[in-house]
Amino acid sequence: MDALDMHLFDTNALIYYLAGEAPHVKEIFRALKERAERPSVSVISKIELLSIDDEAELAKVETLLGAVDVLGLDDRVVEESARVRRAYKLKLPDAIIAATALTHGYTLVTRNLQDFGRVGGLDVVDPKT
Repeated sequence: MDALDMHLFDTNALIYYLAGEAPHVKEIFRALKERAERPSVSVISKIELLSIDDEAELAKVETLLGAVDVLGLDDRVVEESARVRRAYKLKLPDAIIAATALTHGYTLVTRNLQDFGRVGGLDVVDPKT
C-alpha cells in the first residue's frame, strides 16, 4: 500500500484501526499527517460509525471523524452508485462507497475484498496485509 496514493477508508478498515488491528492504516494516517493531508471516508462510513452502540467506542469514533474528510453525495457519485449497484449487485451502502472511491480516483482500503474486488476499475487494498 503506497502511503502517497489517495485512499478512501471503508467502515471495516476504520473499525480495525480503532481496535488497533490495522497497522497499515495507522501508517497511511501518519504519512498523510506529515504531508498536512487528511484521510477520506464516505458519508456512508460516517453514518455506519456513528451508529455504534457503545459510548466508549463512540467517543473514539467522534475523535476519528474529526480528523478525516467526509466525502458526500453529489450527482456524479449518485449516478456511479446506481451503475455499480446494477452491474455488481452490491448492497446500496457498498455501492455508494465503491462509487465514491471510483469518482474521486481513490484506492479503497477495506477487508471486504470479496464484494469490492469484483468492481471493475476499483483499486482495493486490505488494511491488514
